Amino acid sequence: MITLAGVAGTVTNVTVAPDNMSATFTIHFTSIFSGSLTLSIPAGAITDQVGNPNAAFSGNYNYNGNVCDSGIIQNEGFETGDFTAWVIDGHINDPVVTDNDSHSGTFSAFAGGNPQAGTFCSEDNNEPLGVSSFYQEFTVPGTGGTLSFWHKDCTNDSIAFDWQDAYITDTNGNILLTIFHLCDTADWANQLVDMTPYAGQTVWIKFLVNQDGFNPPGDVTGMWVDDVVLYEPCTGTPTPTPSVTPSVTPTPTPSVTPTATPTPTPTPRVTPRPRPTPHPRPTP
Repeated sequence: MITLAGVAGTVTNVTVAPDNMSATFTIHFTSIFSGSLTLSIPAGAITDQVGNPNAAFSGNYNYNGNVCDSGIIQNEGFETGDFTAWVIDGHINDPVVTDNDSHSGTFSAFAGGNPQAGTFCSEDNNEPLGVSSFYQEFTVPGTGGTLSFWHKDCTNDSIAFDWQDAYITDTNGNILLTIFHLCDTADWANQLVDMTPYAGQTVWIKFLVNQDGFNPPGDVTGMWVDDVVLYEPCTGTPTPTPSVTPSVTPTPTPSVTPTATPTPTPTPRVTPRPRPTPHPRPTP
């Protein structure tokens, strides 16, 4: 199992080479980012090239994103404190710009719930009936680009009665793409939309919350929206190549060092002393 840290994303399609010396994997980023990330394989999952069976791997990558804010979406973070450049078209329980929560900066937009009563998504007996929605019209550049936004959702109901939606529509409000249709409670999440199919078109990005006005108990549903940005390739910026500095931390396998057997020192042989030659005895 390969784990990813430092950025939102998942690792898929891990393929090990036939020689077991390398692996190829795909990283799927779930948000646009620029920065560093770390890929790790826990100890016990691989055997390193010198034969240690419990090696761990950690590779540090630095990625410089090659997309820039096009500036096409106006008041993208609602930091004017109002809906400047946006249009409210769901006037039953109007959306509001609020500082009670945000993904970045001070403000975000909120649709649904009951902000006029000051309760937003808290359970109460005052659930409005109808649609709370807003949109912004823009022309998609020839490159298409990527639309990015963050949303935070809350509900006390089910999708059979209430829902949170995001759409790409034409300028008459006809839906071209349902980005999501849900009834959920979740913290801030990033949503990316490939705008290539709509290159050159004038469209709306629209956010909508529907409530069924069930009282009591008042099953309110709402959605915060922030940082709505259209990204496109940066001009004059080459596509970066991620650099990796892998570090392998093996768990050493104990090895036995053999005790050397001493080489025996030969004992020198004694050279024999010559025996004297006998003299002949006289014959009697």
